[in-house]
Amino acid sequence: MTTTPTARNIQRIVQARGVADGVGTIVQRTIGGDDLESLDPFLTLDEFRMTKPTPSKGSKATSSKKEAGFPDHPHRGFETVTLMLEGHFQHQDFTGRQGTIGPGDVQWMTAGRGIVHAEMPYFPEESGKKNKGASSAIWGLQLWVNLPKKHKLCKPQYQDLKGEATPRWTGSGSDVGDGATVLAQMEDLALAERIESELKSDQNKDGGPSTQTSEHETTKKAQGHDESEGVSVKVIAGESHGVASKVYTRTPTMYLEIKMQKNKRLTEWIPKEYDGFVYVLQGKARFGSSSSNQQLNKQAVVEGRPQQMLILSSSPTDLKTQSKDTTEGETPSLASNTLEPNATDDQQEKPRVPAFQRTSFLDIETTDESCHFVLIAGEPCREPVFRQGPFVMNSKEELERTFRDYEEKKRGFERAKDWVSTIGQQASLSVSQTSPSSNFERGQGRRGSTASESAKGSRKKPSENRRKGK
Repeated sequence: MTTTPTARNIQRIVQARGVADGVGTIVQRTIGGDDLESLDPFLTLDEFRMTKPTPSKGSKATSSKKEAGFPDHPHRGFETVTLMLEGHFQHQDFTGRQGTIGPGDVQWMTAGRGIVHAEMPYFPEESGKKNKGASSAIWGLQLWVNLPKKHKLCKPQYQDLKGEATPRWTGSGSDVGDGATVLAQMEDLALAERIESELKSDQNKDGGPSTQTSEHETTKKAQGHDESEGVSVKVIAGESHGVASKVYTRTPTMYLEIKMQKNKRLTEWIPKEYDGFVYVLQGKARFGSSSSNQQLNKQAVVEGRPQQMLILSSSPTDLKTQSKDTTEGETPSLASNTLEPNATDDQQEKPRVPAFQRTSFLDIETTDESCHFVLIAGEPCREPVFRQGPFVMNSKEELERTFRDYEEKKRGFERAKDWVSTIGQQASLSVSQTSPSSNFERGQGRRGSTASESAKGSRKKPSENRRKGK
């Protein structure tokens, strides 16, 4: 028996709020703030902006210039995804890895068992390097994705995507039918599969051109980045309209950066077991389907504006993937004295799922303005979450052990001993200048600290979020 696709509408709107983070930096936070502690599997979403300080008269630099950024800090138990929209950011960690990401680039960092790094703004012209189009403004997003228990202590890893090399799908935005039309034209999924099979069969018999977009055409369109057609979907993770990302996600995730010109329509298919959201960067658009059951979805069509997070309604509970019990043996224990040398997972490519088997979609429409936004969704971990500052674990004991591991430079943090980044010295505060535990207790000067964590005043009382399966 097949399942009829269901519409995703907007369940709730969360307005971003300014939060002090790092050193001399204010981020606009939605997930991880006072209004929304988490959205399983997502822990934090920050929009950050910085500008190049203007030197005072007779001075080549300003003190504020040296105080902005995110100097040396650790992570364990999750992934950070940084999307640069404008300007450049530099990165350096305790393994010796160092690099810079620019406009359109993405860094997907798996902290796993432990990473200590620094993230600082970078203005190419300051180094005497000529860089056409170099911006004096910095703008980006950073997302934290929780790792399930079995991957909490995996080997750290980086996946870097250059903007021009990231797969894209482009369309006119007028011939992309909405979800309601799809439902009206299809009796069930079997019909769609049969039609697709017959089309392929006819093509093979006749040897003529296919009515379907070929793999070559899809690749060409993805690499051409032709945004003149009205809709551009950058596939950072997951898949959109047959264009797939090569990013491996331990927590199944789709991450799309979408730009739509005015008076365009788009339907995006979302795996039924995923929970997610839209975050609007610029312009405005309408999200949701007016034809769906308005008794279940009170806000059928909602207009989204900049710095608003629109949380998607969930698929019906009977379509949800049931969470699997996780045993202690599935992950290295923090109580042990050593970690397995290869405590990571094989990166096996998962089979692609046809759109109509995903049974969930979101309708999007622009009217008198264009819109730039991200659509992000993922499979919930449905596990206990104990987090404080830069660490996210599954129990209070694991969290406290993680603090000890970092302070004693053990079990993943061995390389942190006596390590200080060169780029982090731009800031007025560095981990090497203060007691690590005292700063974590105050929740200050560390990437990802929240006001609620600062108020607690002690790492012995970590925040706990036990979001169970629905």
